[in-house]
Amino acid sequence: MVKKEISATELIREKLPVILKSKFEDGATFDVLWDELYKDKSLKKVMINENGEKRLGLLQGLSNRIKANKEDNLMIVKKRMEKIIFTFMIIP
Repeated sequence: MVKKEISATELIREKLPVILKSKFEDGATFDVLWDELYKDKSLKKVMINENGEKRLGLLQGLSNRIKANKEDNLMIVKKRMEKIIFTFMIIP
């Protein structure tokens, strides 16, 4: 049996709702959410490239999926002076 490697995007997709639900009931901005995701040991190693630069495209790509309604229970809304906020919602 070959163990399939999980992509960095998939790892973030799994952790994002958990973090939003447990730590950010009112949502979180891109930067705050990035910093919180980066604290996770399993994500830390995939969220930066070999030069130590942030792979912002991981979260940006996921935000595009959320905007296109391709992610369940996740929303992006604009609040407070045009800041974009990621939120987790239970949609029946």
